[in-house]
Amino acid sequence: MRRALRALPRGPRRAPLPGALRGAGRADRRKPARRRDRAAGPPTAGPRHREADVDHHDTVTVPDSGGVAGEMAWIQRNSPLLDSYVRGLVGDGSFQGLRVAVALHIDPKTGFLATVLQDAGAEVVVGGSNPRTTRDDVVEHLRRRGIETVGRRGEPVEDWRAGLLSIGDSEPDLILDDGVELVVLMAEHQPEKLAKVRGICEKTTTGTVRMRELAEAGTVRLPPSLTVDEARCKHLFDNRHSTGQTTLLAISRLTGMLLTGKRIAIIGYGWVGRGLAIYARALGAAVSVIEIDPVSALEAHMDGMAVGDHATCLPGADLVITATGVEHVLAGADFDLLDDGVVLANAGHSDFEIDLPGLAAAGAVGEPVSEHLTCYRLGAKRINVLCEGALVNISGGAGNQIEVIDLTFAVQALGARLLARGEIPPGVHSLPPEVDDAIARARLASLGIAMPGDAEAVTLR
Repeated sequence: MRRALRALPRGPRRAPLPGALRGAGRADRRKPARRRDRAAGPPTAGPRHREADVDHHDTVTVPDSGGVAGEMAWIQRNSPLLDSYVRGLVGDGSFQGLRVAVALHIDPKTGFLATVLQDAGAEVVVGGSNPRTTRDDVVEHLRRRGIETVGRRGEPVEDWRAGLLSIGDSEPDLILDDGVELVVLMAEHQPEKLAKVRGICEKTTTGTVRMRELAEAGTVRLPPSLTVDEARCKHLFDNRHSTGQTTLLAISRLTGMLLTGKRIAIIGYGWVGRGLAIYARALGAAVSVIEIDPVSALEAHMDGMAVGDHATCLPGADLVITATGVEHVLAGADFDLLDDGVVLANAGHSDFEIDLPGLAAAGAVGEPVSEHLTCYRLGAKRINVLCEGALVNISGGAGNQIEVIDLTFAVQALGARLLARGEIPPGVHSLPPEVDDAIARARLASLGIAMPGDAEAVTLR
């Protein structure tokens, strides 16, 4: 589902586009150090690695002793791309001495990515792309490992923004972003520092839209940029399969709801919406789809989903899931269409896809049911909201599965490598198809699956 992005008047948890931000606020946190002076120009390239050369590598052993260390050890064992294939390629010196800002959800999987980059010679600094999904134990673990990390779970939006700006203040060479939260803040407050960045590697659909808006506006100099989301190894698996599965698993776990036989309305039929619909229907739910793009709506119909608008899909729904990345797709008069006892959840990037401030303005009073579930009473109607509208599979669950994030982070790491080597021209670009294909072949090889033409396939260097 695509709509024009809007900046919110009430301090949104995401960073608004330039011109809408009202100050960065303060930060009661540890800030990253400013970068050390380094000679300009790319690092000296080390030996190049062929795919056959990545079976053995040197790595820092993470003690398998439970807690975050144990989780990261488990992630390492189940990430054949990051822990072998990617390590072999990024060990060529491309990242040596570069300051790499990782502005993603701070969880153990992001933590492992940060350690891979650190092992490749990068000076890594980590910040959270959403304070509702930050894990404080991961923050402390990364700091103990020598990786500068800012942020804490549930911190005020002003502190979160200030923390990201402190990363921008340290003048990163490369940015790995989620929703271009760091990039947008730097564009507003630190355009001269953003102009010095070598490259941006953006992970999400929403961030890709916002990054293209920045580029088209021309108000700031945007460094060479890659969109991870448009890589087939990302959206076909991360958005569709993984987010589709983990969102429904989180909803069922947090509510105790059996999804079989339930009526589920899904707002948006992009890759995430497709995944939600496919897996909900496989679990025995009756699925309807709300989508404003006519081609996507037709696709949902051809996929066997009921298709309609808010007035036809919301009444009678037991569960409504937003999956658009756009604010207020469930707002205003939409709440009057909902049945008593309905459950609302968000699977998109924006915490404001469900307009909770608007619901409160309409007189709804929220009563906590559990840590992740709030019941809003609107007259005699009960509207149950999960995770206060934040990403339910991450803020209320463990996020996407390791095998899928291994694919996504392989795309982001190898995209950043291209940017570090100066191989991406100015503008916003998709990952070169040969890199996408090579990642897929490496994943298949890790599964013991051979493909016709493997011997003649392009080898990344």
